[in-house]
Amino acid sequence: MKILLIAEESSGIQFLKWLDRTDHEIQVAASPGSRSLTGNSVWSTAHSLKRPATPISATKDAAFSEAMRALEIDLLISIRSRFVLAEALLAVPRIGAFNLHSGPLPAYAGINVVPWAIYNGEAEHGVTVHWMTATVDAGDIAYQDSFPIGPDDTGASLTGTTLRSGLALMQRLVRTAAGGERIPAIPQDQSKRAWYGPEIPNDGFVDWRRGAVDIDRFVRACNFYPFPSPWGYAKAMSAGRVVELLETQPIETAEAGEPGSVRIDGESCTIACGTGALRVSDLLVEGEHVPARELLANVARLDPV
Repeated sequence: MKILLIAEESSGIQFLKWLDRTDHEIQVAASPGSRSLTGNSVWSTAHSLKRPATPISATKDAAFSEAMRALEIDLLISIRSRFVLAEALLAVPRIGAFNLHSGPLPAYAGINVVPWAIYNGEAEHGVTVHWMTATVDAGDIAYQDSFPIGPDDTGASLTGTTLRSGLALMQRLVRTAAGGERIPAIPQDQSKRAWYGPEIPNDGFVDWRRGAVDIDRFVRACNFYPFPSPWGYAKAMSAGRVVELLETQPIETAEAGEPGSVRIDGESCTIACGTGALRVSDLLVEGEHVPARELLANVARLDPV
């Protein structure tokens, strides 16, 4: 088959390398300036594999759609790209255009749905491969998978699970299409659609009036370490200075004190919440790890926000 891959990030690199081991003819569109933590990119990987690559911005041009039509592209596959594609380009592939979405549709459409799922206290999450239409994340579902969200899952760990599952679904899509089999097209129930945008709960700051379990979910949702977090780390204010929480542990206690109050007991540092308290080990200050018991040794209560 002839496949147009529009992709970014490490998962895009992984899928491109998988495609390169097949007999399919591959065209790539990616951002020349993007880099993963390893310093690689879909763009540089395509060039190292000697696969034709086009800047993703060019996909908006009518000339690009016509060029792909002339090549008789069979499949368009989008992975980890937030670039909204031209409707004319979506109509080019003979079989169809498909997107890998990092959440279960229709309940988690939009962006940053992995941290939202943790923050919302979901018991499970999912991943969707769907037909692309002019309306983002609204096309028929081709394949879906679901998996539990563990009590220690972070934004980073759940994203890893989501993308591993999603790449397997995309490989299934390619094999199905290559075999001439019908690709499922299950309409989404749009009455169940929920859209998530770039907003961050409470502007990224902890509200100590909430329960310890809820705050711990927020901290874990923000934690994409060692990758950049779309929400940033969960923030708190101490004497007018912003500190960031990386790991917390909820504790059930009726004697924690007023929300935000700090208690140091030997090596342990706990912060009172609306219900219960959080045990905190390290904090991040300007990107540096600082033991909470040292940073908060003379702090009676964290500032409200």
